[in-house]
This record gives sequence, structure tokens and C-alpha cells, in this order.
Amino acid sequence: MMTRCGVQLLVARGISSSPCLSRRINQTESEIVRMFHPPIRQSEEAIATIVPRYTYSMRVLDERFIRILKIFKWGPDAEKALEVLMLRVDHWLVREVMKTDVGVNVKMQFFRWAAKRRNYEHDTSTYMALIHCLEVVEQYGEMWKMIQEMVRNPICVVTPTELSDVVRKLGNAKMVSKAIAIFYQIKTRKCQPTAQAYNSMIIMLMHEGQYEKVHQLYNEMSTEGHCFPDTMTYSALISAFCKLGRRDSAIQLLNEMKEIGMQPTTKIYTMLIALFFKFNDAHGALSLFEEMRHQYCRPDVFTYTELIRGLGKAGRIDEAYHFFCEMQREGCRPDTVFMNNMINFLGKAGRLNDATKLFQEMETLRCIPSVVTYNTIIKALFESKSRASEVPSWFERMKDGEGHDATGRDG
Repeated sequence: MMTRCGVQLLVARGISSSPCLSRRINQTESEIVRMFHPPIRQSEEAIATIVPRYTYSMRVLDERFIRILKIFKWGPDAEKALEVLMLRVDHWLVREVMKTDVGVNVKMQFFRWAAKRRNYEHDTSTYMALIHCLEVVEQYGEMWKMIQEMVRNPICVVTPTELSDVVRKLGNAKMVSKAIAIFYQIKTRKCQPTAQAYNSMIIMLMHEGQYEKVHQLYNEMSTEGHCFPDTMTYSALISAFCKLGRRDSAIQLLNEMKEIGMQPTTKIYTMLIALFFKFNDAHGALSLFEEMRHQYCRPDVFTYTELIRGLGKAGRIDEAYHFFCEMQREGCRPDTVFMNNMINFLGKAGRLNDATKLFQEMETLRCIPSVVTYNTIIKALFESKSRASEVPSWFERMKDGEGHDATGRDG
């Protein structure tokens, strides 16, 4: 009995310590691929044998290939898996690989490999897919190289939508001069930019403070005859003229909008109201506000903020307070920035009771006082001299955590 057990133990030890188990088993490419295949239930086997991998209406990238890419990266193993899985290398496949969550370097290697395949050439859609991946990981140098390569490729036809996307991506990367250069380079290749493409350029230039170039683009857009400004274009242009202090040009654009039947937005009217107050023209600003309401363009909290800010600076406190009451009747809720301005002007006018009363109303209006709110009250109390003794209590309230910036707006 003991001998038999000893033999069994010896055999067991012999199997577990067999040197063949320490070596890698030779596997074909098909066997490697099958390692990543989920088990097929028996009820599905018959269906799996007769249904093709891709139907005309629904083509899905094989998950086994994605897993192989993640493990082996791009190289001979992944290339063999591609052949075994019989995946056709075409634009669809390249776009789908770009959508996966594998590393961008793997995607670039695959992209380069695909470009060398017989009977295959990248088109605009595959370039744009890779360009998007490079933008996401902020590899802007490589992104710029791919954009240049795409534009130089005679196969690639860049549409106005893609031109707009390229400009936006370069603008986000702070490559403004490159964006301008590529815009005109693509334009010379018989790509007629749409309003959307021009808007991308205009918005980019606005962010960089290049307002004069915005005006140049508008003139270019207007003279070409095939592309016309839309509401977004007019809004950006009027904003540029407001920043440059060109009131007449801004009003001319407003009138142009109305002449062609385009409705100016609340934002446009608000910018112009602020501009008129900047020129100390309260009458013109109020006339614009009345026109705005006549056009059924609903004022928002930003509009009312510009109104009370302009009227307050002009010393017309009662009118400013009138608009504060009016906006509440109209269902427009003031925010912290609005209240800060209103409290500031009441304090400067020596109306401390009204200023502190307004502060108390902030809770009812669901307005959270900010550090600016407390500083405004404290400054008004200091300047009044008669109520300077109240300052320490306001400091304590602020230190207790009641004051914090919750708006993100200036003021």
C-alpha cells in the first residue's frame, strides 16, 4: 500500500516539475487570437456559424483586436491578429481604432502602417480622427504636423466644416498665426469658407484681442458674395467694435442686422448699452433698452447690471433702484454681482440704511454675499464716519465664513 502511494507521489512530483511546463507552448496566430475570445454558449453556436461578422447596416470593431492592441501595442503580433481576424484595412477601421482607448502612440503607429498598405490612402476623415486624438492629449506639435500633412495630401478634400474644426483646434492650442496661415492655405484650394468657418476665425481672434483683424475678416467675408454673416458673426463683430470704442460702427452693424430681418440678441443689446454708458450717453443707453423691450428681446441679469452700473456712475441712484425693482417684477433674479453694484452706489450716495437693508435682502433673493459685498459695506461705513463703529462687527461676520465668491463674474 505504501509502495503504491509512493509511486503516485513520485508521479505527481514528476508532472509538476516537468521542464516542458516552464517553456512557452508554441501557438499559432489563430490560437493567440482565440485566447481573447469570450466563450460562446451552445445555443449561440449555430447562429454564430451562419451570421457574417459585419452586416451592411452594422459594422462593429472586433473587441479581440482592441484587447490585443492594449497588450501587444502595435507590432508584428497585432498585425498578425489583424490578418487572422480578417479585418479589412479601410477608412472605417482606421477611424474606429482612433476612437479606442489605446495610447496615442499606438494609434500613430497604426496610422503610419495603414498608410503604407497597398490600395489604401488616408482621407480627410482619418486625418481628422488622429488630429482629434492628438488634441485631446495636448500633443500640439504632432497635431500641427498632421494638419499640414493632410492639407498637402491631394487626396484630402477639406470641407468648410473641417476647416472650422481645424481653426478651432489650433486656436485652443494658442497657435493663432498657424491657424490664420492654414485658413488661407485651405481657402486657396477651392474650399469656400462658410459663416461657421469665419466665425471660428473671428472667435479665435477675439480671444487673442486682435480686434482689428476681426474687422478685416468681416470685410473679406462681405465682399466674397457667397458667405453672409449670421447672428454669431454680428455678435462677435459688435463685441470687437465695443472693445475698440467704435460706437458708430457697432450701431451700423445693429441697424444692418435689423434691415436684413435678423433679430439682435440680448447679449448684443447689453454690449451696446454698456458702450453708450461708457460714452456718458445715458439717454442713448436707455433708448436702446426701450428698443430692446419693444423688439420682444428679454433683458437678463447682465443687461440690468449694465443699466444700474451706468446709472449709478451717473449719480442717478433712484433710477437704478427703479430698475432693481422692475427686474424682480419681470421675474429676473439678481445675482451677487448685481447686488454688489447696487450696494456700492447706495453707499457712495450716503444711503447706508438702504445699502444695509439691501444686504439683508440678499438671503431672501438667494444671493450669497461675497468678499466684495462685505468690503463694499465696510468701505461705505468707513467713509460715512458716523457709523465707523460698526466696522468691526462686519469684519467678524466676514471672517466667520459668510463671505465667499460664488459668481465667477467681475464686480
